[in-house]
Amino acid sequence: MTMVDNANRRGELRKLWFQQFPDEAKRTGNQVLQFAMWLQTNRPDLLPKVKGGADRYQSVKSDLHGFWTDHQ
Repeated sequence: MTMVDNANRRGELRKLWFQQFPDEAKRTGNQVLQFAMWLQTNRPDLLPKVKGGADRYQSVKSDLHGFWTDHQ
């Protein structure tokens, strides 16, 4: 996958993230997990390509860095 392809993938992933969780206060780590599971079923093409035992959830979490928070 080229950098451009990865940027497009990440852009589409983020667009869907904002559509599913428009309320910033509800964008938490738990929703990232829920979103990653949704992607697995509905848009597996947007999941990052991982090698070995890498965790796709952690990759999605990284792709969404700065767009979610765990409120304490």
